Formats: sequence, C-alpha cells, structure tokens
Amino acid sequence: MALANRFWAGVILFFFGVFRWILPAVQGEARAWTAMCSHVKSEIFFHCVAIAATAIGAALVISGYRRTGFVFATRAVLAATLLLAALIAVNKSTTRARKVCTEIYARIKSVEVLQKGLFENLASPADMGDEGILNRRLALMAEIQCLDRALRTGINSGYPRVGSPILPSGDRRHLIYALTYCARANRGVRADAVEKWGEASQELNDIAAACKSFIDTAA
Repeated sequence: MALANRFWAGVILFFFGVFRWILPAVQGEARAWTAMCSHVKSEIFFHCVAIAATAIGAALVISGYRRTGFVFATRAVLAATLLLAALIAVNKSTTRARKVCTEIYARIKSVEVLQKGLFENLASPADMGDEGILNRRLALMAEIQCLDRALRTGINSGYPRVGSPILPSGDRRHLIYALTYCARANRGVRADAVEKWGEASQELNDIAAACKSFIDTAA
C-alpha cells in the first residue's frame, strides 16, 4: 500500500512539473511594467519548482515501482541520481537567469549612453562631422540589435517552448521599433525623436530596475 501511494504521488508530482515547463508564461499582450520585477522572480522560482517536482516525482515513481528483481539498492541509486541532477539543473537555471539579466542591464546602459550622445551631436553638428555622427549611429544600431537578442532570450531556459523572456513579444517589438526610430533620427526630426525617446527611456529604466537585483558579473 505504501509503495502504491508513493508511486502515484510521484506520478502527480512528475506531471505537475512537466505541465509547468510547457505552460507559456508570457503571452503577446501588453503587461504592466510595474509587474516586471515580480515576473522575473516568479519565473525563476517556478521554473526551479518545476525541475524539483519533476525529479522528485520521478524518484518517487522509481522507489514505489513494484517489480521483482528491482531491488531497493537500485531504486535508491536511481532516485539519488535524479535528485542530484535536479540540484545541478536548478543551479544552472538560476545562473542563467543572472547572466541574462546582467546582459540586458549592460545593453540598456550602453544604448542609453549612445543615444544621448547622438542627440547631443545632432544638436551641435559643429562638434562632430557627418562621418562621426554616422559612426555613432551605426554603433547605436548594433547595440540595439544586441539588446533585442538579449530581450528575446529566455530567463530560465534556452528552449523556446520552455524559457520565458522578460517581455512579451509584442512589447519587445514596440520597444525596439521606438529605439530604432530614435537611432535613425536626423536633424529634421530630432524633436519628434527626443519625445519618442522619453517614452522608450522610461521603459528601459523599468526593465533595468527589474534586472538590477539579479546582476552577477561572475555568473
């Protein structure tokens, strides 16, 4: 009876973990920026819970499996191996989240510096020739592309169906479009670009604030 209970408890835990893995955590709709920090923390926590639940569930299924010849020592070794693998996976998942947040934060700060410098050059063209402005613009565009790739990256896993990015795809596309528009601004539309930059800059600050708690340059 005890073995049967352990077996079915393991089955339930295992499928709970698998379900949490495949559950899409981020949808395409817009989401409040104030909830971003909670989103990052919850994704890290629940992904680790899913890993632990899957491993513990599998261990319980193995230890509660009734079959002649499947001795207790073998069950114990397999269960311990699964639990050890779960600990390693949890550690790798949290390390990945810190790396992604560190990368996003660094890219945001780089974009901010380059964009502000471009606006200053457009306002005072005498300080930098057209070639200098072009070089700064190209550097900014390259940095925006790097930021886009970082925002596409899953916080907790590299697998597209499992990992959850920090932003829904719709919000990310809107932000990258605004940044690209500002980067391509010339002297004629500088005022409009500065206004759009104000909105994009606030969004960048919110994302950076959400990532700041997880920065780890040694991860």
